[in-house]
Amino acid sequence: MLKLWRSVRDRLILPLGEPRYFREDEDELARRLKTSDAKLAAALLAEAEELARRPHADAESIDRRATTLQGAVALATTVALASGALLLDPTKLRSEGWRITFAAVVAGVVVAFVASGMRALGASSRTLPWSYPAFEDIFGRAESDVAAAQAARAASLLKTAGLNFRIVELKAGYLNAAVWWFRIALALLLALAILFATYAATTPEEPSAREGRGQRQREGVAESARPIAIATASKSFNLGHLQDAVLNLKAPQTAPYLGHVDNTASGAEKKSTGFRHFCKAL
Repeated sequence: MLKLWRSVRDRLILPLGEPRYFREDEDELARRLKTSDAKLAAALLAEAEELARRPHADAESIDRRATTLQGAVALATTVALASGALLLDPTKLRSEGWRITFAAVVAGVVVAFVASGMRALGASSRTLPWSYPAFEDIFGRAESDVAAAQAARAASLLKTAGLNFRIVELKAGYLNAAVWWFRIALALLLALAILFATYAATTPEEPSAREGRGQRQREGVAESARPIAIATASKSFNLGHLQDAVLNLKAPQTAPYLGHVDNTASGAEKKSTGFRHFCKAL
């Protein structure tokens, strides 16, 4: 049982392995690097310094890629959960089999994205023991000659580089696992899109939905025809009033708009009254 737990733990939390480079102690490395040629000793020291900087540069590159992957995972998970909200509405997916299929695929997408995010978080946020040359070694190198001091400095840098390269390998393992889970999530998203297309193409439309759409179309036609009828009636009404006003000008004593007309009124007053009624009709 304990072995099983350790195996599961090592898969969830990747262990920091043993160094694969420069496993010898610093004295043995210094002995192998020591040379009487000053130029060669300087070149070896420069190469050792470059090797010591490389793990830090590789780790920073992995951290940047892991952070970018975390942002993509967060955005994709939000979209997947939003699409999964359709499953909560039974009117959208009436078939029980389709609902179970969509729910399983959406759950797989979310799990894959969460696993990818967890692995990417381990690559960028896990605290790891970086190694550096001992600060007080400089006093020991001050008591030796130039060639021996350079060889000792190079040996110290190579030793720390070997220890730090295992951290880079650990971060790379987390990042590779995150990318693997991300690819699975993308494949499941593609499967979800295919399921949506298949469902839309094979599922017949409900009769109630067709009736409702037809009712909405009829209501739309009625609503569009109503303003036309109102405009036609208004135009006919205005033309009728215009004709009545013209008749008032011709025969003011019989026009309904004049009311009681005094026969003793002069012709100019009658014409003036008919003109006012004509303007009101307009």
